[in-house]
Amino acid sequence: MLESSNRGLTLVKSLIFLVPSLSIATVILGHEISNHKNEFLLKEAASIELSENDRDVDTYFDKSSDAILLVDRRNGRLREWHWKTGAKTEWVTIDASPCLSRGGLAVDSVLPMHKMPYLIITICGSVEIADKTALPVLKKLTSIPVTDALQVVLSPDERSLAVVERQERGTPKQEDLVKIYRTADWTLTTQWRMSSQGANLNFTPDGKSVVTFFGGNLYDRCGFISYDLLSGRITKEWNFDKSSADCPNFLFSIFAKKSGTSVFGKVEGSGSIVEWDLDRERVVNSFPDDVPQPSHVSSFSFSTDQRLMGVNSVASSEGSSNMEYATQIWDVQTGNKIYEKSLHDCYNPMVSATFLLNSNHVMVRYPAKIAIFEYSTAQSR
Repeated sequence: MLESSNRGLTLVKSLIFLVPSLSIATVILGHEISNHKNEFLLKEAASIELSENDRDVDTYFDKSSDAILLVDRRNGRLREWHWKTGAKTEWVTIDASPCLSRGGLAVDSVLPMHKMPYLIITICGSVEIADKTALPVLKKLTSIPVTDALQVVLSPDERSLAVVERQERGTPKQEDLVKIYRTADWTLTTQWRMSSQGANLNFTPDGKSVVTFFGGNLYDRCGFISYDLLSGRITKEWNFDKSSADCPNFLFSIFAKKSGTSVFGKVEGSGSIVEWDLDRERVVNSFPDDVPQPSHVSSFSFSTDQRLMGVNSVASSEGSSNMEYATQIWDVQTGNKIYEKSLHDCYNPMVSATFLLNSNHVMVRYPAKIAIFEYSTAQSR
């Protein structure tokens, strides 16, 4: 329980307050997709209004407490909202002195652990472990300021933490340093260098390896590389020609399937989303991304049963500094898109939709409101 403090979720934002009894009106989240009506239906379960000062918060779900974590990165504040009961905690400030990170943010990110009572907080490139209930810093894992890319990733079983640090700059092929920590005692167990093109790291489902991609303008080929967690050695390298339309550009997640290990991510050029079979080295499925370019993926999530994939994108409005948002949801098994909110949809103010773990609920973000919906699909009804 979080008393006058905050609790972890995924990357951190502040969370909340109680929601009085809500109407349970059924709504369709968007337009008719692929000539199928009512493919993705929502029933509102809870919602909160955001004050004008709180509308820039990031939102994350803490599976250990079933709460939504709100993180005000600019001001370094955290808050927790227990949406099932309506309870909320007070804002708690993280000590981010004496620096501000890129963009004037007091906090880069907050990653809540689901199996241990800790928050993994990144401040100015320094990774710190804090207690969820009182937020005292228990241990600093890194202290070298990282002014470029920094990634913090937990293994599925939360036994290992990977930290990617940008170490070298200004060279034709930059290198990042990968550090692996054992979360039982936060001991550094392994470290190795890899191309900075692969700063998008993901753990394999068994937590014994990490996978990244390589490619980009500095390479004549592209593909995937797997590293052994204990030794840092390359255990698998899947190369394909740079002219391939399926060169990876961003990785979402990795799942274990009966057919093999599936990697989901975006490809260069078209921006389409692809499912690769890492074991059999082939493309399994492709999900055309209809969001106009240039845009970038702001967040993604999968339903608990891994059957649905949601991808949120953002782009600048043409001729202005305003942002436009898009959300697409696919049925992973069939490859069919069951929901789409386009960038230029002026009638739907939704900013993003995120599946919550261990439930059939989705968190929908609006400019001044956060709502939790129970969802159903045509297949499940």
